[in-house]
Amino acid sequence: MRMMYGNKDVWSRQKLRKLKCLDFLQSKYMRKLFKHKLGIIANQTDGLTTRLSSWGILKYFSFIISSWDYQIMKPDTKLFQIAVKQSGYNASETIMVGDRLDNDIFPAKTIGMKTIWIKQGFGAMQKPKTIEYIPDKEIANLSELLYIL
Repeated sequence: MRMMYGNKDVWSRQKLRKLKCLDFLQSKYMRKLFKHKLGIIANQTDGLTTRLSSWGILKYFSFIISSWDYQIMKPDTKLFQIAVKQSGYNASETIMVGDRLDNDIFPAKTIGMKTIWIKQGFGAMQKPKTIEYIPDKEIANLSELLYIL
């Protein structure tokens, strides 16, 4: 989850924009307008919660689903089913926002989640293999999420 370019931490350059988006999504206005929870589904090593806390963003998330904790890796749909269960909603009431068609969009659609593809990084080069890989919406960065919800 740490984004590096050479030896520079890219996260710090993008942090302000991402924090503004997370702040808005978790604002009293948004929580009142939309009954929602934010969660993470990630292929990560041990210590994900600690890293999120050190970056100051753990407080935004109601649940964290790490492949390390469950010994299952995306695109296994079991991780997505666990997230849906922890959210307290039905799959059709949830939205997966991800940057990979293969690891995020396809498995989420397979279990009935709505999907939003952030076309950035490595994942932006991917092409849908079948109709199941086509997201419901596409955005270029996390800030655009505020305009389509």
